[in-house]
Amino acid sequence: MERAKHLGDFTLGARVLPITAVALVVGAASTVTAFALLRLIGLITNAVFYQRVSTSLVAPGAQHHSPWLILLAPIAGGLVVGLMARPVGSILAQLLRLSADVRKTLLVAGAAGGMAATFNAPMASVLLAVELLLFEWRPGALSR
Repeated sequence: MERAKHLGDFTLGARVLPITAVALVVGAASTVTAFALLRLIGLITNAVFYQRVSTSLVAPGAQHHSPWLILLAPIAGGLVVGLMARPVGSILAQLLRLSADVRKTLLVAGAAGGMAATFNAPMASVLLAVELLLFEWRPGALSR
C-alpha cells in the first residue's frame, strides 16, 4: 500500500467496477437511442417535406418548399428534442445518488455512444468525448 500512495488520484478503488458497468449500459443505451433518433429524423423529414412514410435520411432541398416550412420545421424539432433530452441523465443520476464526478463519467459514456452511432466513428467519438467533456482522465475521479 505504501508504494501506491504516491500515485494519488491514479489509484483505483473497488467502486470503479460498478461505475464502469453502469457506464457501459449508458453508452450502449445511447447508441441504440441515437440509431432510433436517426430513423425518427428520417421519418419526420419525409413526412413533413415529402408527405411520405419512410425512415431513410433525405435532404429537404431536393424540391422547392415554403420558406415558412423550412424555417418552422427545424425550430419545432429542436424544441421537441430539447424537451426530451433535458430530464433523461438527471433522473438516472438522482435515482442512483451519484456524485458529480460519476455523473460526468456517465455523461461522457452517453455522449461517446451517441456520437459513435451517429457518425459511425467509435474510436474518434470516445476520444472526442473524453477530450471535450471529461477535461482530465484520472481513475480516482471514477471512484468518488
